[in-house]
Amino acid sequence: MKRKILCCVLIVLLISTFVQVDARALDVTDFNDIAETSLYYAAIEYVVKNNWLGGTSANTFSPDTPMTRAMFITALGRLHGVAETYISENASSAVDTTNYYYPYVEWAYDNQLIMREGSTEETLNNNITFEQMVTILFRYAENKGLDTTYSNEKYNVFSDIAAVSEYAVIPMQWATTRGIVNGADNKLNPQTETSRAQAAHLLFSFSQLEVPKPYVERRIDHRILFAIGIVSIIILAACIVGLVRKRNRNEYLKYIELVRNIKNQVEEEQASHYIAGNNL
Repeated sequence: MKRKILCCVLIVLLISTFVQVDARALDVTDFNDIAETSLYYAAIEYVVKNNWLGGTSANTFSPDTPMTRAMFITALGRLHGVAETYISENASSAVDTTNYYYPYVEWAYDNQLIMREGSTEETLNNNITFEQMVTILFRYAENKGLDTTYSNEKYNVFSDIAAVSEYAVIPMQWATTRGIVNGADNKLNPQTETSRAQAAHLLFSFSQLEVPKPYVERRIDHRILFAIGIVSIIILAACIVGLVRKRNRNEYLKYIELVRNIKNQVEEEQASHYIAGNNL
């Protein structure tokens, strides 16, 4: 009985060493402020499930709370798969290393998603506008090698495009072209501060874009090449041995045939001499 219990404990320990549990893993049902009828329910469910965004507490998501620049960079960094231990060679002293968003902000700096120069804790904690968020997402798409072609066909339909800042025009045209941004009431609301729910929806829409598969150079492991070489040598050696044996056999048969012929000739000569002697 004790052995069985010990075996079970060992199995559990072995399994636990291979199974990793994400401490941030949540479910949208954990939050009491997200109704299933909400316009953003599916998007929030998706980003929470993928750990791009967490809650503001154990049971609240705060969908209407404004999104800060640091929050959005963190969510985008998690989407990309940035490690929490990410360290930049050009780390900024303006960002406190104890902040939850520190590694993601440094990653964003390194990839020119946001500018390091002039960036401070204060600016990172400012609420992000819709056009700023779309611009960061556009820069990320460029870095990822996604399709960033655009037209102004869908963009020009909105009634407030004059309010879009110059730097954000192309990103907004791209976002409307790709269907990431559809506006509301025929408006883009570019200068409006973005809520957490809207940010979740934007990230969800972006994640549905087709990501091109990166080129992967296919290399054969040297051990496989070595094994193939050994097998090839063995096969070649077997073929050579077979050919040698076949050749030797053929020469042996020719030798036997030659001996038989000589023997026949000798016997014929002996017979002829015997007949000739009898006739004397």
